[in-house]
Amino acid sequence: MIYFAHRRADDNVKEFFLKQPAGPYSSRATYQGLERIAQQQGYVKKVGTGFLAGDNIGKIDQYVSRYPVCIALDWVVASFVIVRTKI
Repeated sequence: MIYFAHRRADDNVKEFFLKQPAGPYSSRATYQGLERIAQQQGYVKKVGTGFLAGDNIGKIDQYVSRYPVCIALDWVVASFVIVRTKI
């Protein structure tokens, strides 16, 4: 999904993503990118293979507008994510 967000933000995906059999991969996202910073600052917390909002999630809004890829995430969620609700 992050690959699509970077494409939507007109980032140079060839510079950061490798073509892999399971799809585009970027070690930068895991080891050098914003995920690590978000975890250190308490904006998110890692749960299994994903993330949940952390205790400091309310403080992240001041930084989001600095990164076009963050704004593109709204498009990714609207385009790809299926929200499940209990019936």
